[in-house]
Amino acid sequence: MARKKISDFPELLTPHLSGFTQVVDEWTNYQVSLETLKNVLVDEQEHNFLGNQSIDGDLSIIGDLIINGKLLEKSTNVTYSELVTLISTSGLTSGQLYRLTDFQTVHYMFNAAVRLNDINIGANEVLYLTANSSSSIMDTCYSETYPHDIMQYDWNPDNWLKDIGFANAENMSGSGLTIDLSAVSIINGFKGVIYFRHDLYNNNQLGYDFRNVKFRRWKLNYPVWSSGSTYNLSQKVQVLNNGAYMSLISGNTNNNTSNATYWSKIIDYSYSEYYCNDSTLSSNPLDFIDVLTFSEQSGTTIYDWCVRNNTFEHIKYGYDYLMGSLGSILSNNVFYLGNELTNFIIDNKLDVFFELNTVSPGFQRNDINHYCLNNIIGANCNNNTINHDFSLNIIDGDFNENTIGNNFRFNTISNSFYGNVIQDYFQFNKIGFEFYENIISNWFSTNTVHSVCFRNKFLEVFVQNKVQNGFMNNEVGSSYLNIIGNNFNFNIIGDNFYNNEISDTFTKNIINNGFYQNTIGIDFTDNSLGDNFKFNTILIGFTGNTISSNFLTNTIGTGFTDNEISTNFNLNTIGGGFHANTIESSFNNNNIGNGFKYNSIQGDFASNVITNNFTGNQIGIRFNNNDIGDNFNGNSTGINTVNLTIPDHGLVSGTTFNLNRIRDGFDGTGIDFSSATHVYNQYNCELLKTSTGTYKLSYVDGTDDTIKVVNVNT
Repeated sequence: MARKKISDFPELLTPHLSGFTQVVDEWTNYQVSLETLKNVLVDEQEHNFLGNQSIDGDLSIIGDLIINGKLLEKSTNVTYSELVTLISTSGLTSGQLYRLTDFQTVHYMFNAAVRLNDINIGANEVLYLTANSSSSIMDTCYSETYPHDIMQYDWNPDNWLKDIGFANAENMSGSGLTIDLSAVSIINGFKGVIYFRHDLYNNNQLGYDFRNVKFRRWKLNYPVWSSGSTYNLSQKVQVLNNGAYMSLISGNTNNNTSNATYWSKIIDYSYSEYYCNDSTLSSNPLDFIDVLTFSEQSGTTIYDWCVRNNTFEHIKYGYDYLMGSLGSILSNNVFYLGNELTNFIIDNKLDVFFELNTVSPGFQRNDINHYCLNNIIGANCNNNTINHDFSLNIIDGDFNENTIGNNFRFNTISNSFYGNVIQDYFQFNKIGFEFYENIISNWFSTNTVHSVCFRNKFLEVFVQNKVQNGFMNNEVGSSYLNIIGNNFNFNIIGDNFYNNEISDTFTKNIINNGFYQNTIGIDFTDNSLGDNFKFNTILIGFTGNTISSNFLTNTIGTGFTDNEISTNFNLNTIGGGFHANTIESSFNNNNIGNGFKYNSIQGDFASNVITNNFTGNQIGIRFNNNDIGDNFNGNSTGINTVNLTIPDHGLVSGTTFNLNRIRDGFDGTGIDFSSATHVYNQYNCELLKTSTGTYKLSYVDGTDDTIKVVNVNT
């Protein structure tokens, strides 16, 4: 079989790396060695490129042609000025290969999105260009310095007058189709622009000459931490040669930044101290470095090993291009590579307007939509899927496997932020370490979350909350303006959870809508609460209660436990040990001491003053306006028990008002129990109203087993 071009074969089976490959030509099978097949392919590439046809096929062979000097043999040397003259005079030969000998990338430096007068001049790089008419060249070109790069090049300065990287474009005026460029001039030394560069070996694609363009970085202006200074909540400081930290408390004095109770690290200086792209936010505008997009430490070749398979969607298509949010195709991104061969920047897909970012090593397999702007991203940011407008965030590191919607911006985040599913408007938050596996709805905004926040479901807006450590396994509706202590765990909370001040250990509660403006002490646990739990002040140990709707404006002491309470428990002041009571609706305006327990109250229990140890009583409807002293035990009342005054202990120290049954309609107005005896003894008495409207007391006289009826206060 004679050697012929690959395109001449009707069918070519997949080449084998050893042995032979079967080639079918006009129904005849040939066994072709791999070496022969490679020679045929090289012949075809040479014919395509050197024979003035369009370039296609394996572009790595173009690099081999450059290395072997075959393009040099077929090309015509020109300088940039000579190329411009040939184009302007229609002096090119269509199909001719031209070797541009003096190309250098020349561009202005940036201060954030502002053009500086400082100019960066890249290394001299010989480019191979192809004329496609007497007055034009193809955009696609190749490099003698980097023979396995494919590039797109534009020689024409007029196309770059609107780009602040190559012209003083801030001087243009007008808008739309009426832009006036008369006051704009191109940069001195301009020799064209590489507006797309694809490193085929490492498969990195960027919309500018990333091998030569440099960007400027300054040190941050955070104050240097001092043990004698006091720092506010969320205030940022730095430790030189170490990193930047965020305060987790107000009044933070004499606490070393290594103490995770008080500080959270937000930027690690292991790779650089230069993370600021804006001199106005720097500690010293004269202290800066100019670095490549992929910034290697001196004397290293980390790029060749560790930067692979990255696609930066470029923003120029022909001459109809967008210039990004900073007015240039030069996107002002810096990726610090460190000096370890494990510092990978790989497999990232980055959409247009990925700009002004400063990124540490370990940036891998991220898919980021347009408008990723002005972020500081620490080491190990991996496997994230991010929608548009990811902007102005400071992220320490270990930011992994998150799915993020739109408008994730202005956040300061410590390390170990991973496995979260986040919808839109996650913004203005200060997040400590270990924030993971949360499901977050729209508008998680302006919150301070200290550390260890995981496996929560934020079902509605969560705004302006201050959360301490250990916010875990909660399902939360709309919540805002809460101050929340440590160990807020395993709660299910409805909407309108707001303006609460909550101490430590708020756990295993089921709360309906309308929990707001409460002050909650420690150990608020295992409660089931209905709607409208609000305006309450609660001390320690509110546990195991089942409460229906409208628990309002109460002051609750220590140990409010295991109660079953119906609607309208309002305006009460209650001491400690309110335990195991069953209370029907309308328990209002009562002032109750310690030890109110084991009582069954039917309803309308109102305006009573009760001191200590009101226990084991059966209270009927409408127990109102009563003044009850200590030790009211084991009594039962009927309907409408009012105006009853029971002093402490009776006449005999240590006795109690107990074992009494108060019948319906007992009005204690004017009845003085201070001299009574029967109601304080250890036998059953019945207090009742006679047919004449007077009140009597009956009891069984044990001496003769007769029922005695006496005055109620005998």
